[in-house]
Amino acid sequence: MTDLSVKMGVLAPSLVEQLKPYGLKLDQVQSLQDLNHAITRLYLAEVLTETEKERARKRLMKRITDAVKEVQRQ
Repeated sequence: MTDLSVKMGVLAPSLVEQLKPYGLKLDQVQSLQDLNHAITRLYLAEVLTETEKERARKRLMKRITDAVKEVQRQ
């Protein structure tokens, strides 16, 4: 697998745009995008701390990486 670089946050491009080259299905990417937005909203609403936000984004990145690996195996 090539290096996977994904930016997350309020000013980052959407995951739909960033993951397009990796061949994931649109509904799968949209689900990941929804999770990313949820993390951002919870952080901005001060429900999540900075540390919790980073842990959540790390777990989301693991899901993204696993999804890309699965597509590349096919």
